[in-house]
Amino acid sequence: MPRASLEANLTSLIQAGYLLYYAMGHRSGVLAGDLLLHVEDGTLKLPSFEDGYEAWYSEAMRVVSQIIPDRLTDFVAQYKNDKRKSVTHLTYTISDSLLGLSWGSNAVVADAILKMKTQLGILQAAEVVFKSALVDIGEVLRADLFDTELEAAAELAKQGFVRCGGAIAGVVLEKHLALTCETHGLKTRKRRPTINDLNQLLKDNGNIDTAHWRFVQHLGTSVTFATTTATENQQWMTLRN
Repeated sequence: MPRASLEANLTSLIQAGYLLYYAMGHRSGVLAGDLLLHVEDGTLKLPSFEDGYEAWYSEAMRVVSQIIPDRLTDFVAQYKNDKRKSVTHLTYTISDSLLGLSWGSNAVVADAILKMKTQLGILQAAEVVFKSALVDIGEVLRADLFDTELEAAAELAKQGFVRCGGAIAGVVLEKHLALTCETHGLKTRKRRPTINDLNQLLKDNGNIDTAHWRFVQHLGTSVTFATTTATENQQWMTLRN
């Protein structure tokens, strides 16, 4: 997909987010001013927040993870906080609002709306980074493709085709390592380098530390194990992990 089309899709996603943001305010009775007048006279049509948010969140989360991954944790935390010990103004989330959860305060409406506004701010930051050309569009497209292939591998494994799923996962890992080497200008003399060859090349040139090298080595071993000598049950457990 051309960069211009991707940029247009991102802009549309932000616009859809603002409509959901307004819908959230309208259903809570806090929408006011010209926006409320436009809704009442029919010139501004708002979607159902309950019906539309989950799909928007899933798409927006993927965009954030690919363009500004360092903000992904912040983005997700506005939707759900599994680590909280109590519900407060700070820990109340959008998912709480969708479930109708209240904790004895009229401020919960404002709390949830503020979290939605924060998510929109993060998504707009992703748009700024995207337009600034600081992000490699090829990397974004490849990341999306790799995610799709890994999802297919997991589905194959669930259906009992563990070796096929392991093979796909191995190809994805090998392609990722090869592209990483290419990005850093690293070349190997081997005509068909393996996962271990590429992993070692990155370590020898200081592009990854020992911890990451060992992790990739473990992944390569797991893929090999899942596609060769292991029993079907062992293969499934390895690929799932």
